[in-house]
Amino acid sequence: MQNRIMKTMIVAGCMGFTAPVFASVLGNLSATTNYVYRGITNSANKPAIQGGFDWTNPAGWYAGIWGSSISSDIFQNNTRVNEETDFYGGYNGVINQDWNWSAGLIQYTYFGDTHFSTDEANVSLGYRWLTVKYSHELNKFYNLPDSSGSYYYEAALAVPLPENLTLGLHAGHQVVTGAANAGLNYTDYKVSLAHDFGHGYSASVNYTTTNANKALYTEADGVKTADSHVFVSMTKTF
Repeated sequence: MQNRIMKTMIVAGCMGFTAPVFASVLGNLSATTNYVYRGITNSANKPAIQGGFDWTNPAGWYAGIWGSSISSDIFQNNTRVNEETDFYGGYNGVINQDWNWSAGLIQYTYFGDTHFSTDEANVSLGYRWLTVKYSHELNKFYNLPDSSGSYYYEAALAVPLPENLTLGLHAGHQVVTGAANAGLNYTDYKVSLAHDFGHGYSASVNYTTTNANKALYTEADGVKTADSHVFVSMTKTF
């Protein structure tokens, strides 16, 4: 799930725009050749359709819903689970022209089998093009035994380039708590190049890789979910 809300507020704050005096709702619809989140494919290297709605108000509060098609194999070949729905909310703060921060909650919901649903709290701090973020699980990590309190920390750069291009660089580290889950810990990396076409249309080319234990991140049909991935995404915001 991508936090488009924070990006919009940062751009407005850094460019000196006056905040709107009313709340706003934006929608988004995307098509991607692979749904990769934190370096792991959630669609078994197949295309996915995604979309959501984001609400913001001038005080900095936000809430939203976002969904994506996924592969049922990522949850032990549970054919009842074929979509992900995220509910989230929180507060985005702009300190000054260079600094910003955010705190929020998100629930990753799998209505096909809610045992796999998980809640996460997050905080972030941004300085110009750099954002660092910490996310902490509030219950079991996707229903794994003894995995409460798992966490993920990351750093990301979004470098504006000429011709409405943005270079993205990202590194993150996932820690799954519990002695039996230590082998699931991994680090992931991402490089992306995005282009804003205007009128709400954008596209990106992305490369991700991880150092995860490939044997532990293999689906029932043999797909290695933590392998390196190259994928293309297209988005319409309205």
